[in-house]
Amino acid sequence: LETHAQLDVSMCNVQTVQFSLNSQDVEKLAGMPSITVEYDTWSAYIVPPFKYLDGRTVLKLGGTRKVSANQNQEEKMNRTKEVGKESGEKTKKREKAKENEKEAQGGR
Repeated sequence: LETHAQLDVSMCNVQTVQFSLNSQDVEKLAGMPSITVEYDTWSAYIVPPFKYLDGRTVLKLGGTRKVSANQNQEEKMNRTKEVGKESGEKTKKREKAKENEKEAQGGR
């Protein structure tokens, strides 16, 4: 019995969109099949209209981007670096604008 095991974990980012339909749209989409596509790094789907308990009929569209845990962490770190760089550039521009304003006002 192994006491230590490494898990093969992958993460995915999921997004869904629901379109509320009126009765004419529901009629037009009657008989629509479910459609899915699967690739190594992403998948997408659309399902036929269905009715929620609250009475709304919706068309649901969704997608998933699959990434490994290491890849996801690396992307977060890169984005954090980009945001920091952008923030630093904005700070420099604000400081330069303040200096220019002071000079325009005669150094006050």
